[in-house]
Amino acid sequence: MAGLSAEKHWDQNGIVEMELNTITLLNKEWIAQDCSDLRLWASDYLTLIPFWLETGTCNTTSTRLHINFEELVADTTMQIYMSHGNDIVAES
Repeated sequence: MAGLSAEKHWDQNGIVEMELNTITLLNKEWIAQDCSDLRLWASDYLTLIPFWLETGTCNTTSTRLHINFEELVADTTMQIYMSHGNDIVAES
């Protein structure tokens, strides 16, 4: 698992939009060509965080992930982690 650092934008519905460069990951063959093996985890490394990819943005320098946080707490910091290349992990 790698720490996820990316450009992010919050909306009022608890959705966070992040941009991630997946070209590098794809070029190193670390992720599937369709980005289907990306997973986001809470800092406990047990809780999967639901998200979806914006259509047509995988394999670009600005892959858009829309992350659903059910409960947002104002003025807090949250670490999330990304894993990739693991076919054993259940689909999110």
